[in-house]
Amino acid sequence: MVVGENLVRHIYVESYSKRKSVKIPVVLSLLLAFILSNIYMKDIKSLYISITAGAEEKDGQNPDDSGKLAKEDKKQGKTQETHPSETGIMSFAVIPNTRTLFKGKPVSRNPSQNIHVVKPEKVAYLTFDDGPSKKITPQILDILQEFDIKATFFVLGDQCECYPEILREINIRGHFICNHTYTHDYKWLYSNPQNLIQDLRRCDKVIQSIIGDEYTSKIIRFPGGSYGNKLKSFREAVIREGYDYMDWNVLNGDAEARKVPAEKQISRIIKTSKDKKELVILMHDSSGKEETVKALPEIIKHLKSQGYGFKTLEGYDRFESWYKQ
Repeated sequence: MVVGENLVRHIYVESYSKRKSVKIPVVLSLLLAFILSNIYMKDIKSLYISITAGAEEKDGQNPDDSGKLAKEDKKQGKTQETHPSETGIMSFAVIPNTRTLFKGKPVSRNPSQNIHVVKPEKVAYLTFDDGPSKKITPQILDILQEFDIKATFFVLGDQCECYPEILREINIRGHFICNHTYTHDYKWLYSNPQNLIQDLRRCDKVIQSIIGDEYTSKIIRFPGGSYGNKLKSFREAVIREGYDYMDWNVLNGDAEARKVPAEKQISRIIKTSKDKKELVILMHDSSGKEETVKALPEIIKHLKSQGYGFKTLEGYDRFESWYKQ
């Protein structure tokens, strides 16, 4: 109100009578002062609201499209409940809306519409097959805990029966457990689709018997991968049964020989991950994979240096589109 008071103090109109002139503040000057001061304060308030409210739109997009953006974010997994420990660099950003400031468009009073969840553009999904094993899996769990990363473990039913306590530990530490069949017997599994389904069901029962209702995954991985026309009927059978399946697009090559040196594994990761934003990385935690244990810390460090965040496959909802990329 300082502006109003100054105006009242300095704006006068001279009124003349026959004998003398008198300077008086008139109603008009008061009204003018009141209006100007309100406009001034309103501008300040609008500026404050606009800055603190944040952005309702993405660069180059109209705020009226916010509903469409929310749907697109949901499809892309941008609103899923993901812990920071799973992504590594997940953050929340409030962005000033310059269009609202300068074009006078309304600012939303709903905070959820003004906050964008900024997730890493580059994501690495560490996956380990063929475990759990007595010596290797616990070492991998310790390395993941050291780096505060969660991974996905595609386990075998017969191995879970051998080491139930290790399967429980995988679950307790917050990793995602998925089905990799009970037997991993190529000849029997791929003799007909029904054998594969029976083996998957058997593995499900074993996992559930050990960790109970906490096991809810319907994601499986074909032993050897689902690639090729020969497995088309098997893929169709898996989908009919209610499963989703996930292969990989990056690997360390630790299954290509009994002892693949750590240095070679690291080089393979660097080569196969080049120019990719989304990495589904195949590794193994089965018996005899000591070199994988040696390579894992350096693999993680390399991926971090390249700007990748880390997540599990839990909530991954783009299985069909992934294979068409």
